[in-house]
Amino acid sequence: ALAVCGCLRIHGSRAAALRWAPTGIISAMLLWAGMQAVKLTSLSTLTVVRNANALCLLIAEWICFGVQPSLGKVLSLMVILAGVCIYTWQDLKDAPSSLLGLFFIVLDSVLVCIDSMLERYLLAVRPIRLSAAACVLVNNLVAFACVALLLAGPLYREWSEARLPRSGVLWSAATLPGGVAMAFVGIYLRRVVSATGAVVVANVDKVLVLLYGVAFMGDRMDGTKGL
Repeated sequence: ALAVCGCLRIHGSRAAALRWAPTGIISAMLLWAGMQAVKLTSLSTLTVVRNANALCLLIAEWICFGVQPSLGKVLSLMVILAGVCIYTWQDLKDAPSSLLGLFFIVLDSVLVCIDSMLERYLLAVRPIRLSAAACVLVNNLVAFACVALLLAGPLYREWSEARLPRSGVLWSAATLPGGVAMAFVGIYLRRVVSATGAVVVANVDKVLVLLYGVAFMGDRMDGTKGL
């Protein structure tokens, strides 16, 4: 991300960077909560539950930003919520998750909603004077610092699990272009569509994530979950 940002125009005020900095803290918390949720539950469950965030954001934008939802939007998101409830109930029935795992799933969802609302506010409702490249740079630097503090403090035991085989390094490096692209697309997307719309667009990839979880991570899929 730093290399790409160096090739793009980075401009903005220090005050704007400070206003944007909390998004990096939330990003680090999202990373931590999501990893804990995957460890204690399943990737498929976390992915499906995130679909319910769109309905929460629709209500939040109505209350905070005055964006009145249409009946069609409400009904479509209610259908998604029904699907989330069916899938989660079936998943818990097949393999009961720990209460701690469920807590991290809820925490992850709350953080996603807070992050989406904050970014939408700073990028569209009360836009800051900060270029997209600068937004990506500030977000990544702040998130990196937060993750470093977590690893140096309460999560210092994670170092004992760290392994850096050559294949792992190569796969990690291969994810960098995708991560940079996602960061920039996320910035541009939240500038032109609502927080709810951005989350709904992001939900399109959930089918691929579910299939990946079934194929490579041992997640179970039956007729009820498929529905």
